[in-house]
Amino acid sequence: MQTVHLRDIKFFAFHGVYTEEKLTGNEFEVNLSVGFDQGSVGNDLSRTVDYVHLFDIIKLEMQQPRALLEAVAESVIAAICLSYPFVKSISVEIWKLNPPIEQFQGKVGISLNKTFTAE
Repeated sequence: MQTVHLRDIKFFAFHGVYTEEKLTGNEFEVNLSVGFDQGSVGNDLSRTVDYVHLFDIIKLEMQQPRALLEAVAESVIAAICLSYPFVKSISVEIWKLNPPIEQFQGKVGISLNKTFTAE
């Protein structure tokens, strides 16, 4: 199995439950791994997963404000599955870098992992 990774992608977006998050936005970091088994890829882009297209999917989904990061991750996975029906696994992490928690230093986030079997 082969895996394409995108790591530490930074976005400014307006995801969150609280009013202030919806107004002021926040910085986010996204990590993505997409596993697939297409045999020998060689130099044929159509036999692999294009990381530029994956970035475009993530960028589009991050631009659509949602209350929960879980919803963003689900949308990212659904869009990837539409573009690449041969994928076997997808893992998405989304981190909120400045959560609105008083006296909190660090980041909060979610991860969603899905595995697909042939039908």
